Parts: sequence; C-alpha cells; structure tokens
Amino acid sequence: MRNIRTRGAQAFFLIVFPMFFAYHTLAAYEVLTVPLVLGGWWSWANVAAAVVLGPILLLAAARERLHYFLLPVLVLVGCAASVALWHFLFGEVWQRRPLLFIETLKLCASWVALYAVGNFIVVGRSLSNVLLACLAMMAAITPFLVQTDPFSPLETDRWRFQGQVSNYAGFANSVACVGLILMGAFHSSARLQTVAVVFSLFCLLLLGARFELGAFLIVVMLWLLVAGFNTRVLSVSGLLVLALAGLVSVAVAVAIGATSIQRYAEILDIQNSGSIRERLLMFSHGLADIKANPITGNYAGQTEMRGEFGDYIHNALSAWRQFGLLPFVIYCSCIVTAFVLPLKRVASGSANPKVHMALYAGFYSLILAVAAKSVFWSIPALAWGLCASVLTDREDTRGH
Repeated sequence: MRNIRTRGAQAFFLIVFPMFFAYHTLAAYEVLTVPLVLGGWWSWANVAAAVVLGPILLLAAARERLHYFLLPVLVLVGCAASVALWHFLFGEVWQRRPLLFIETLKLCASWVALYAVGNFIVVGRSLSNVLLACLAMMAAITPFLVQTDPFSPLETDRWRFQGQVSNYAGFANSVACVGLILMGAFHSSARLQTVAVVFSLFCLLLLGARFELGAFLIVVMLWLLVAGFNTRVLSVSGLLVLALAGLVSVAVAVAIGATSIQRYAEILDIQNSGSIRERLLMFSHGLADIKANPITGNYAGQTEMRGEFGDYIHNALSAWRQFGLLPFVIYCSCIVTAFVLPLKRVASGSANPKVHMALYAGFYSLILAVAAKSVFWSIPALAWGLCASVLTDREDTRGH
C-alpha cells in the first residue's frame, strides 16, 4: 500500500505541476486546439488525484491514525461543500449559479488531492532529478512565452477568453511549487538548491508574477538563514550567484522586450496602480459583507456586488466571507500550523528533506494567503499534506 500511494503521489505531482506548464505551453503555440479538450487541466488533474488518492488517504488514516492534520482539513472540506450545496439549493439568485457550486466542489477536490500528494510523496534522487530537469525546461521555455504586446504579455493571453488557457499565475504555480519542493529535497546540496532557486526566480520574473516572485524571494531569505544556521556562516558565493541570476533575468527580459516586466513598475507607483485600486475595492466590499454577516459570511457575495465570480478578497479573509467564521478559523489555523511546526523541527536541527519541503511550502503559502491569494487558491493544501507527513514520520533524521 505504501509503495502504491507513494508512486501515485509522485505521478500526480508531475501531472498537476510540470505537465500543467507543458500543456498550456502547447496551447499557447496552437499545438492543442482551443478550447482545450481537457479544459484548463488543473481542475481535471486535481479531481483525478482526489478520486485516486482520496480513498487511499482515508484508508491510511483508519489504519495508521494519520489524523494530526487530516481531521481539520476534512472538516474544512465538509463545511465548504455544505455551504455551497445549501446556497445552491436554497440561496438567493446570485448564490444559486451552477458555476459557483462547481468551483467550490473543484476547490474541495483540490484540497483533498494536494493534501494527499503532499502527505504521500517521497522525493528521492530519481524524482529530484526529474523535477530539476522539468524546472530547467520551464526556464528554457519561459522566454518564448513572453510577448511584447502590452495588452497580452504572454502567448497564452490571446486565448484566455476563448478557452481555459492559463495566464501568468497558473505558470507561476507550477514553477514555484516545483522550486520549493526541490529546495527541500536538495537540502544536503547547496549547489543544487541554488540551481533550483535560480531557475525558479528567472521564470517568475519573466512571467510578471509579482506576488509569487516576492513571496519566493522571502522564502529564499529564509533558506539562506537556515543554511547559515546549519553551517554557522552564510554562503557569500550563494548570494553572489543569486544576485547575478537576478541581473541576467532582468537583462533577458529587457532584451526580448518583455512587457510582463513592466508590471513591476506599478510597485513603485502604488497610488496610481490600477491593480492595487481594484484589489482595495474588492477588499472593502468583502469586509462590508463580513461585518454584516460575521458568523455565516456571505457566500458568493462578490457576485451580488459586481456579478463576477473572481471579484473576491485577495487574502485569507475571503474564506470568512465565502464560507463563514468556523471555516475561516480552520483555514487560517492550517496555514499557520503548516509553517510553524516545520520551523520548529528545522530550528531543532532536523535534516529530514521533507521537513524542509514542508517549511518552504508552508512559508510560501502563508505569505501569499496573507498578501495576495483568496481561499480558491488551493496550493496551501500541498503544504498541509507535507506538514502532516512530517508529524507522522517516526524517523526524523536530525543533523549533528
């Protein structure tokens, strides 16, 4: 059973992240038809993972008492699905839209799928080498995804509204998650960690993924601190390599005329940033809903205000507005715990690569949940699964 679930988790990690990048790259260059046969890939991949790994997860929990993190996650999934079903059947007009119900079910499936993948995955030498090759492929492809058109900085943008082709955020998810896993998997090799970090930062910069890049940079700072804690000295050569990689990335972006790089200019002019103004408007509407309905929230409140599904609060408060106070508390508790517990293990000297994977994935999720991502961003579940695995691991190898 252990071998089956490990192989399954490894396969689905490759399907959900590197293959997502490849799938949408092929779509960008019209190798695949638009609309795509498998839609946006992400949802179907996660549903498949949930169907395959979900029962195995429950069976393992019954046999091995893997309940440390699973119980609150299952309660969260149950609350979200119940709220969605209730409002789909008995809610207001804007709450009964099938799209809202389907998207919530997809979210629940993604939570189960990514939790199971994180819980069961074992990143040994073979998988690490495969993931590093995938990350190198992403770094090689990314410059060709970038366009010079200011209205569609990526090749996929021209198809986004005709089918379900990804924008920069989808590509950034693939890059960041592969990079974070490799940072932990290569814990004993600073050189390979540096290679993974450089490839990841290069892709995120060119894609114009501002928040993802910022969060990843903060995780890199934590990585440097961990490296310094373990070796008692920060690697000056590592810092120089990262600085050089940043300069090369900017130079490449400028050389190819990447308009995605112009997105970073808004950071220096926040007052005139259309994106920031839009996010603040969504936040104010969402906060008003929470104040008016502090216990139950206002499911699909964003569609009542503006009629669009995507106009939610871009941080963890969206869970409160969407599903109510209890799911919000559970959601936030899971995100914080998935960072704090691995951090304690690392601080105590753990050399277990999975502890480091959990730390970096948990920190990345925490940063973006606070600053930029709504509850419908399901990546934190991967960190929850990694943390659960760390908690139930009886053989936590410690450094000396």
